[in-house]
Amino acid sequence: MTSDDEQTRAETSALVSELRRLDETERAYRMTELARAHITATLGSGELGEDAHGETFRDLGFDSLMSAELRDRLSHALEIPLPSSVIFDYPTPAVLVEHLQSLLSGADADVDTRAASAASIADADDPVVIV
Repeated sequence: MTSDDEQTRAETSALVSELRRLDETERAYRMTELARAHITATLGSGELGEDAHGETFRDLGFDSLMSAELRDRLSHALEIPLPSSVIFDYPTPAVLVEHLQSLLSGADADVDTRAASAASIADADDPVVIV
């Protein structure tokens, strides 16, 4: 392992330790900023606006490759395994941050909150078929 790898691993561990020590409000702020930085880096564009926090990743321009890249970035930064579907399961930055906070604190994610959030942002143009 190179010294750069060791330094990166130490910085990641320090970040995770710091996040776990923060109170809930400060942790939410730091997690939002961390997610925003990784989303912006993945998109390769400038600053992500405050209003973008509630937009879907699809509306922000994410495709499946970008979703995998963001998942890898967040998984590495927070030292937690994330499924390949995490961006689709938690379709907005706000919902994703809430899930990541839950994982980091060791609590299970609230499935009902996730389902309600996903349902609330479903496209009105999506066809519904009743059989």
